[in-house]
Amino acid sequence: MLNKMKISFASLLLCLPFLAQAHDGHGVFGGNALSHYLASPMHIIPVVAFVAIGAFYLYKKATTR
Repeated sequence: MLNKMKISFASLLLCLPFLAQAHDGHGVFGGNALSHYLASPMHIIPVVAFVAIGAFYLYKKATTR
């Protein structure tokens, strides 16, 4: 189980440069506006995935005691 977690974490770290690409000047909102980050699927999907994985990890950690 721990090896799968390490592989998953390493895979996520390898994907971070792809998720952090600069792309100003598209969409309805300005590139630095908070509404851009909340309304753009390119930004909100990784945030929701990260929060879901963190919540699942904390849930599993709390229930294994």
